Amino acid sequence: SQAALGVEGSYLHDPLAVASLIAPELLSFEPVHCVVETQGRWTRGMMLCDFRYGSKKRQEPNIEAAVDADGEGFIDLLCDRLLAYLSNFEG
Repeated sequence: SQAALGVEGSYLHDPLAVASLIAPELLSFEPVHCVVETQGRWTRGMMLCDFRYGSKKRQEPNIEAAVDADGEGFIDLLCDRLLAYLSNFEG
C-alpha cells in the first residue's frame, strides 16, 4: 500500500513492460544474475537479483534488468497511446 511503502501513485508494471518494447530508451538496463525463487526458502515466486558488484560470490549475469525509468516519458507515452485508442470511438 502507499502508506506502507511511503510512495504516492500507482504501480504500472504491465504497461511499463510493453513500453520497454515500444520505447526502450525510456529505461536504463544493467546486466545482473536473477533467478525465480520456487521453493519458498526466501520468498516464493519472486525474482531475486544479485546486485553485489565486485563480490566474488556474484554469479555471471543472465539478464538485462531495468533499474531506472523515465517516469515522465513513460506517462507521456501511455497517455498518447490511450488517447489514440480512444480516438477510434469518437463520433
